Amino acid sequence: MKKRDMTFLIWGSLLLISFTTLLLFLKFKDTNVLGSLGTTGDFIGGYLGTIVSIFATYLIFITYSSQKKELKLQRDLFSQQKFETTFFNMLNVHNELKKNLFLDYRLKRVTGDSAEEDSENMRKFGVVKYGYLNGFEIFEFLRNDFTKFYREFHIHDAGVFDDQINSELVIKSLKEKFDEDDNFFKNLNEDSLNIKPSLAYIDEWDENNNKLETHKNKILYLFSLYFDNYQEIISHYCRNVYHILKFIRENEELESKNYSDKKMAYKKYKQYANIFQSQLNLNEQFLLFYNFIHFNQETQNETYWTVNLVNHYKFLENIGIKNLIFKKHEEFYNFQIKGSDRII
Repeated sequence: MKKRDMTFLIWGSLLLISFTTLLLFLKFKDTNVLGSLGTTGDFIGGYLGTIVSIFATYLIFITYSSQKKELKLQRDLFSQQKFETTFFNMLNVHNELKKNLFLDYRLKRVTGDSAEEDSENMRKFGVVKYGYLNGFEIFEFLRNDFTKFYREFHIHDAGVFDDQINSELVIKSLKEKFDEDDNFFKNLNEDSLNIKPSLAYIDEWDENNNKLETHKNKILYLFSLYFDNYQEIISHYCRNVYHILKFIRENEELESKNYSDKKMAYKKYKQYANIFQSQLNLNEQFLLFYNFIHFNQETQNETYWTVNLVNHYKFLENIGIKNLIFKKHEEFYNFQIKGSDRII
């Protein structure tokens, strides 16, 4: 009940009692009559006193309930303001983190058999690069280079299919791609390559090319092999994305428990996940798409595994099917990606 309504009720009751008393006095103002009404008056007085006491107790209860509701609303408002302040501060930190990323790289690709041909290709394609990258340039570089790196591991010889990494083949491929004194190449050794994941080098015409598990295992291995070299640069960025999503989910869980309206809580916090997603360009989403597959089980609570967080909020649905390395990769997650004809 609103405070104005309560005040009106109290004053209205007092006026009604006063008006009734005045009418009784005017009607029975003769002394004898009033004297004979003494007993009746005592009865009425006791009765009215009880009624007034009950009414006063009710008003106190109404006041308490109203104040309790107002305090709850204030707590909810404070909690929401606290969440939003923390959330947008985390976004600001994330954006600053992106701006301050820095990469010193040396990358050389084999472009031809002669110096003249190499020089022409360099001018035409810019394939020999020595320099520095910062901010958003890093994500574009990583996306393009990892895509090429992934595709170079297709073998075009029929019948070549093994579940063990051929380290000589890997080293040969890397030597063609990198200078031997490049930091990336230095970090590689045969021990790191002689791993036996459930992986195969597959040709685009191979009958196993459409097996989801084959694609996933290949991504898991090559992502680890490639991005371990850049972990000092991008690991903080990726962890920050994870913790923002985890923070959103934790608050959704808390609100669901307090209000038992899970659909409303999800709808509310999905909006914040959408706001966060809108801050990421396609190159960032590409990196996160494959990073989240590689780094999945950070906590014992499955609710907060990266893949489950991404699935819950459909966090990368706007990446676009055409921006993946292969269309089959959309099946790494259980939501429909923009531009896909996949039926969930």
